[in-house]
Amino acid sequence: MEFRILGGFGVVSDAGEPVAVNGRLVRGLIFALICYRNESLSPARLIDLLWGPEAETDRTQSLRSCLWGARKALSPERLVGDDRGHRLWVDPGRDAVDVDRFRLLHGQGRAALEAGAYGTGARALDEALGLWGAGDLAHQVCGTPGMLSLVTGLEEEYRDARDGRIQARLVLGRHRELLPELRMLVTAEPASERLWGHLMLALHRCGLKADALRVFAEAATALEAHAGAGPGSGLRTLRGRIQADDPALKPARTPASRSAQARWQVVPRQLPSDLGDFTGRAVEAAELIGLLSPSGRGAAVRVAGISGPPGIGKSALAVHVGHAVAHDYPDGQLYVRLSGASPTPQAPSTVLGVLLRTLGVVAAEIPETTSQRAALYRSRLAGRRMLIVVDDAASPEQVRPLIPGVAGCAVILTSQIQLTGLTAGALINLEPLGERDALSMLARTIGQKRLDAEPGAAADIVKACGGIPLAVRLAAERLASRPAWPIAYLSRALADERHRLDELVVGDVAMRASIASSYQMLPTAAGRLFRLLTVVNTPEIPGWVADVAADGRAGNLLAGLVDHCLLVAGGVDALGQPRYRFHDLLREYATELLDADCEAADARDRVLAAWVELADRADAVIPRALYVPLTARPAAPTSTAGTATRQRVAAAPLGWFAAEHENLLAAVEAACAAGLYGQGRELALRTASYLHMHSYHEQAERMWTCVAEAAERAGEDALAARARLRAAVVIAADRGHHARAIPLIDHCTTVFEREGDRPRTARAYGLRCFCSQSQGQLSAGRADGEHGLTLARQAGDVHAEFFCLRMLTTTYGQLGHHREAIACAEQTLTIAGDLNSDTYRCAALYTLIRAHLLAGRPQAVIDLNAEGMALCTPAGHELARAHFRQQTGLAYQQLHRHENAIEMLSAAAADFTARRDRYQTARCLRALADSYQATGHHDQARRHLNESIAAFRALDLTDAENEARETLGHYRAHNA
Repeated sequence: MEFRILGGFGVVSDAGEPVAVNGRLVRGLIFALICYRNESLSPARLIDLLWGPEAETDRTQSLRSCLWGARKALSPERLVGDDRGHRLWVDPGRDAVDVDRFRLLHGQGRAALEAGAYGTGARALDEALGLWGAGDLAHQVCGTPGMLSLVTGLEEEYRDARDGRIQARLVLGRHRELLPELRMLVTAEPASERLWGHLMLALHRCGLKADALRVFAEAATALEAHAGAGPGSGLRTLRGRIQADDPALKPARTPASRSAQARWQVVPRQLPSDLGDFTGRAVEAAELIGLLSPSGRGAAVRVAGISGPPGIGKSALAVHVGHAVAHDYPDGQLYVRLSGASPTPQAPSTVLGVLLRTLGVVAAEIPETTSQRAALYRSRLAGRRMLIVVDDAASPEQVRPLIPGVAGCAVILTSQIQLTGLTAGALINLEPLGERDALSMLARTIGQKRLDAEPGAAADIVKACGGIPLAVRLAAERLASRPAWPIAYLSRALADERHRLDELVVGDVAMRASIASSYQMLPTAAGRLFRLLTVVNTPEIPGWVADVAADGRAGNLLAGLVDHCLLVAGGVDALGQPRYRFHDLLREYATELLDADCEAADARDRVLAAWVELADRADAVIPRALYVPLTARPAAPTSTAGTATRQRVAAAPLGWFAAEHENLLAAVEAACAAGLYGQGRELALRTASYLHMHSYHEQAERMWTCVAEAAERAGEDALAARARLRAAVVIAADRGHHARAIPLIDHCTTVFEREGDRPRTARAYGLRCFCSQSQGQLSAGRADGEHGLTLARQAGDVHAEFFCLRMLTTTYGQLGHHREAIACAEQTLTIAGDLNSDTYRCAALYTLIRAHLLAGRPQAVIDLNAEGMALCTPAGHELARAHFRQQTGLAYQQLHRHENAIEMLSAAAADFTARRDRYQTARCLRALADSYQATGHHDQARRHLNESIAAFRALDLTDAENEARETLGHYRAHNA
């Protein structure tokens, strides 16, 4: 099938017959899909193109009608729908798109002109322009701003090719045959000063000086009328040169007749223009400029390499630095784009041919073989000071022939792969922009005033773009083209990770296409691993995960992804495991690809099973949280995790958890998102103790809530209630939010009673007892605790009994029933002995200490503390040690031994701080303030009390904050 969009719209069938496409909307839809062929456009983007950004009604149904019309015209298999939108399938091997042929010829023609081959360039541009029809495309499609932007882009390409052909004909001395065309063009485009200049020059070269000067007067009138200003300095200068009969205006000899030496006199200045809004990269630019400046050159050719992921700004930095050092290379600057990220990279032989013509070698003198061309190229550069910018290289083999042979020249090389063995200087791997530089880039496009009006939304946009300059630029250009949009509108659209890449599109530039071109360079096995690494989307990727996902050793494949800048090597952790990570937008692209990968489910199951097994091995030997007793740990499945990985985990379980706890949380979320809530729960059970012992309480709450919500979506109310109860324990006991926990507890109680689950019902009542007594509702708390204890004993569950006894101890103590409180605490000691668990013994001793403290028996607390410290220290139960020190400090306060109290409470606060337990740290600070006040250290008392107030406020513990503020008032009154 043939698709035509140059100078008119048309589709030709495989049989050579025109295809009828009726209606401007359907033609506009197909035209847009041709422009973005083989790339999905979201429904929102299509609606924007067809009806404009301010469509008054929902156009979803109208879009469906247009799609139906397009499928009817082209055949259903041509229009492919997926989760990202709709795309036109074009087979590059069979189908023809006229704009593709045009761009190929246009590029060849321009390259030939730059190399001085004007005859070749003119022929290529003639053929390119011959592809344009005489129709009016703008009137064949709908006239929305987005659609007209696509049409205008094509027209600008046409004008550039036409100007190149005129330039070539003028150089070739074909000025007389240009006159009719130029007269028609200035009539059609009277505001084009360049065309008026071409016409004046052509007339002058034909010996029609007076006519050329009359044309200047016509141009002045036309420009004033159509452009609002008279002729510019260039046109005025040309008039003066014509008036003076400047001999330089006479036609030169044709390039074919010039000697090589004469050709070389034109100093090449081929660098593209520098970006007007180039932002950031100050450190990298300074390093490159220092290397390439005269003081930085040694005996060897300096080759500066710039690598990085798609859209990171490699080319922009190379061009920026090239302009900065251009004055140090007076013999010229060459620029060549090797198209390394495309399916057809430039061959070194072809590139050398273009460079040799630029350097003055006529076509007949260019050798045939690559090695001969490279030798001649090096000879041409010898003794000269030239800068060569080699952009978008695919491999060392492609680049090596382009490196000069002797000092004096320098090379700036960009590539998406890390090219080693070529650089005698800097090799810079670009990272994403920091927030400040990214916001500056955004502000340069949309205006600082607009950004300052919505700084939060702007920060969210650059965060969603991951600091990738191309993504930030696309977001900025979208906002600039939609001045009525609030920044927050685009920010909300980019917040949806599944469709973020759909939003990062402007015209024919798309972030997804930039990534796709790099992904398509990968070998099949590396592309497979790139996709499978996202089956469980963790913040970091340990090397063993890649082995499990790929179902085999993946070390070489990982190295390949790193070399292609599609994966970041993050060093080695404390266990000797290599770490990797994705840039955010690359991860989202890999996740998109994974949706269509038939291996995804099996790979996900392998990776999740490995996480569960390794977490099980580590969890079995670390200090435990009482909320997750050993009996709650079912046997872990056998996985494909390697022997070396298992041994590392067994040797350093706490180190493994420290390295992996964020990944474990992400794995739980991934399992739940996939509907595998059972696996999510198994992994959560094996992660909970570490999170508790190291005070990752917010993460623990999120983890259990995630499991609960996944189970509820599947209709598993009982399993959901178990997870909700664990979340409630974290909320109440670890975070101190007792009131917030009670509705969860009540919901769980209802479910457990309905299911006849007495042990868990008992735990729920025990936890409700704790929450009630913490809020001063002692009678209600006692009733709940006693009911829970009865249920636990009826069920024969000693763990639930132990839990309820501990809660009742504090409640009885606060009620003043100290004998009952101590009796409950002593029963917990008996249960701990029966279970032969040091963890339970620590908890039982702590419970007994609390009973004695509430009973006003501080000496008993101090005596028991020694036993508790001796028990928890060898077991590595550092959190228990902090709690024992805290209670001992409170006991010393009761004895009015405040110096001892300060010592113990300070040590406890330091321990809690080291474990990131902000709640218990705040409680220690609050108690320390009282001891400092009692010893006359009033400034320290106020400081500690203010710190506790700030901590309680940050934790949203209003009652505790208010009590501390009230105490601060008493201090001030007492000290006045």
